[in-house]
Amino acid sequence: MSYNNSGVRRRPARAVVAAVAALAVALTASACGSSDDSSSGGGGGKTPKLGMLLALTGIPFSAATTDGAQDGAKAAGAKLTVSGPPSIDPTTAIKQFTDMTATHPDGVVIFPIPADLWVAPLSRAAKSGIKLDAIHVPPSDGSKVPLYVGMREKDAASQLAKVFAEKLGPGATGEIVLGIGPAGEPVNENRILGYKETFAQMLPKVKVIGPLTTGNEPTKNLDAWTQISNRYPKALAFLGTTDQDSSSLARIKAKRGGDTLVGAFDPSTANGALQAIQNGQMLAAVEQQPYIRGYIATRVLGEAVKEGKPVPDGWLDTGIEIVNQENATAIADREKSVAATRAFYKPQIDKIFAKGLAGLPLKPLSDVALAPVPKS
Repeated sequence: MSYNNSGVRRRPARAVVAAVAALAVALTASACGSSDDSSSGGGGGKTPKLGMLLALTGIPFSAATTDGAQDGAKAAGAKLTVSGPPSIDPTTAIKQFTDMTATHPDGVVIFPIPADLWVAPLSRAAKSGIKLDAIHVPPSDGSKVPLYVGMREKDAASQLAKVFAEKLGPGATGEIVLGIGPAGEPVNENRILGYKETFAQMLPKVKVIGPLTTGNEPTKNLDAWTQISNRYPKALAFLGTTDQDSSSLARIKAKRGGDTLVGAFDPSTANGALQAIQNGQMLAAVEQQPYIRGYIATRVLGEAVKEGKPVPDGWLDTGIEIVNQENATAIADREKSVAATRAFYKPQIDKIFAKGLAGLPLKPLSDVALAPVPKS
């Protein structure tokens, strides 16, 4: 409402009172959209303002995570902003997270890699009233992040190693070479632990070499695996820990052929590993199901904000999926579009949320803690 500075007409007193009252209501409503309202848990039918901070963007894994998060936000009636650095860069990611929290979101889904570096920024965000949960990497103690959505990394690698061990047989002799993306990072190191422990138990006559650092940058990763394959041309198997490892191993296997078995994590049509499994060039890989992780974590935050409730405490286990030649085509079919992915996961999602936040199928968060990484 504007005023004429010339003062041609004075308003009746009741109109002035009404205007002041309306302004007070407007200011109150504005305050309810600030971080103060977020810290109280929202409620009252507001539209939750959520964020997601990825460890890196621009890869199929992150794209699928974002697709799920967008659908989860929509299901909760929330608005979602997604950010993250183009490569794994914790310093940049933490800066982006700090900038995101400065906009006073109601909640943020975080991919905290490596988790120990995120303790302080996550704790500060939680103390400010921002609701938090984590995907892909379990939060460290002291982070004040109550919920983790994902799998046990060591167990996933163990299951993949078991597939290779069964293929090779208990009497196998020779060498298996392990590659690791970012050396020293706890998630990848836990995958290496899973490989080593399983091979030691099931293939006692096999020598396990590595892990040898392969890195995350695509060209450097391919160069690293090319050098490894040149150095160990008679290896029984090459196993990696990342989607880049899957991509590089699929390309090398397609070019060179041979009897060496290969496998890693996060096969997709985009990185060529899914096709390699379909045609038998790659034995198997771990599918982390990023879509459903992004969906669950985002929807939980949105519903917690709308209901004015805390984020539930615990670990929501999304399970371990081993991709092999038998199921690779079905997985490729569900990845053809977001609609196909959405339709595939709908029955599982409906079951998870059937009883609301209070009925989520949670396990203790301590059960998914990463194993300590042995010092070299």
